[in-house]
Amino acid sequence: MPESAFEELGADEEDVAELLMACEEFFDIEFPYDAIETMTTVGDVVRFVDDNR
Repeated sequence: MPESAFEELGADEEDVAELLMACEEFFDIEFPYDAIETMTTVGDVVRFVDDNR
């Protein structure tokens, strides 16, 4: 599942934006401005969180 694309999971751009905002708040991190375009899988988000907290 980590390499599942958000599209495969039925998530649209708004869902991904909400996920990223929740992660920012929970982990006290900040995603880059273009993250919604560059983070296409669950694994992308997990790696970014792991690398930046």
